[in-house]
This record gives sequence, structure tokens and C-alpha cells, in this order.
Amino acid sequence: MSQATFRKRLKAQQCNINFLLKQVKFDQTYLDRRAALVAQNSFSHG
Repeated sequence: MSQATFRKRLKAQQCNINFLLKQVKFDQTYLDRRAALVAQNSFSHG
């Protein structure tokens, strides 16, 4: 495998990792919001 091909693959992998991290971060904030909503709802019903 040539050096250029290796660099290209490395860059592609880094992009994938960054994309996955963004997804995880998004999921985390979404779950936090859901948890907050659920907590509010259970308080108001209780």
C-alpha cells in the first residue's frame, strides 16, 4: 500500500469517527431532553 493511499484511508477514518462522535453527542442531548421532559411530567402528575 502506497503512502498516499494510506493517508487517504486515514483521513476517511477520521471523518467517520468525527461523524460518529457528533451522532453520539446529538443522541446524548436528545436523551437528556427526554429525561427532563419525563421528570417534569411525572412531577406535575404526582
